[in-house]
Amino acid sequence: MVMGVPIRHDQAVFDAPAPDTGAQNVDLKPYVLSSTHINSYMLSNSLTDYYEAIVDQVMETSIGDIISSAPHSYMLFYPDHVSGCQASVCPFIHALGDHLNLMKSNLVASVRPLVDAHLPTLPLKMMPATNEAKTVDVVQVANQLSEAMNILNQRMALHLGLIINANEAAEIIIRQSVPLTNSEHTSDASEYADTHKTATKATKAMTEWLHLWLSEIEGVFYSQFDERIQDVIQSILEDFLVEE
Repeated sequence: MVMGVPIRHDQAVFDAPAPDTGAQNVDLKPYVLSSTHINSYMLSNSLTDYYEAIVDQVMETSIGDIISSAPHSYMLFYPDHVSGCQASVCPFIHALGDHLNLMKSNLVASVRPLVDAHLPTLPLKMMPATNEAKTVDVVQVANQLSEAMNILNQRMALHLGLIINANEAAEIIIRQSVPLTNSEHTSDASEYADTHKTATKATKAMTEWLHLWLSEIEGVFYSQFDERIQDVIQSILEDFLVEE
């Protein structure tokens, strides 16, 4: 239960594990990039930290923007809920915030499984680690990482967008966050029909409002992943290339 609003089974749309990427039981035995000493466990950890930090920051900013604009939209679409007082706005904002924070937690938790699933499929020319010293071609390795990161950024943004599932998530969140008014509990059939019709239109409008916000997040993920790609490549090279 979130702020008195029950979390129904259909909320599993954004509470579900990461989508099946076709890489089940991935074997992440120690490997290294060609001509380097980059261990795949360490690379997975580095990439996970990189993506988790961006996902957390993007979601924190997006949630703040959504919550800031929510009171205006709520009062616009549900004037009967707030006539004479602001009491019903607060429960809606709290419930909305709890749902969105749950979504953020699920997205952050999905990062490592996605990284581990995609890492073995990237064009990194991985090979078993050896103890033999080899000359490290930093430019070649940087090019490999850049190519791999471009692919991984696209895949991560896409799958995180699928986990958000803006269409279903918006409908579920609004339906579970908007409180009922006294008129919606009336026993008068005619009054109930009018109230229900008005509430349905308002709920549809509010759902579309939230859908617009949620559908933009995937693009923001990709933009931020791409913007910081050189930083993570530089970090990996500094952390994992061992001088001979």
